[in-house]
Amino acid sequence: MTFNRIQSRVVTGLLMGHNTLRRHLYLLGLLDSPLCRKCGVGEENSAHNLCECEALASLRHVYLGSFFLEQEDIRSLGLGAIWNCSKFAGLPRGIRFERPRTQMQIYLSITVYNLELSQQLISIKYSQASSHVRWLNG
Repeated sequence: MTFNRIQSRVVTGLLMGHNTLRRHLYLLGLLDSPLCRKCGVGEENSAHNLCECEALASLRHVYLGSFFLEQEDIRSLGLGAIWNCSKFAGLPRGIRFERPRTQMQIYLSITVYNLELSQQLISIKYSQASSHVRWLNG
């Protein structure tokens, strides 16, 4: 089975833990809660979705061969099975499908950060100029 870029990114993200599941976004400070969007009980991470989420048990049984798995069992799964399970479970494929922040919020936070940097630079330049003037008047 050959994978396109999206499939490769999703499967790699699930296996490595760098993905758009709620636990990772929570750690990045983009969400207020890491709880699973499917069952609402456990933290939504790769292990939870692939092994223990009760809301995904029937899909896991169809695509991965068992209702519940141990984390060690993930190593024996085929990449295609992991992709199919995540696709039919409706797991997010990238940040563009779940935007915890709007583009305007990101733009505003960058603008505020740039303004703060500008103010710091201006105060540094002002203090340097003031000390230079004092030295000249000296």
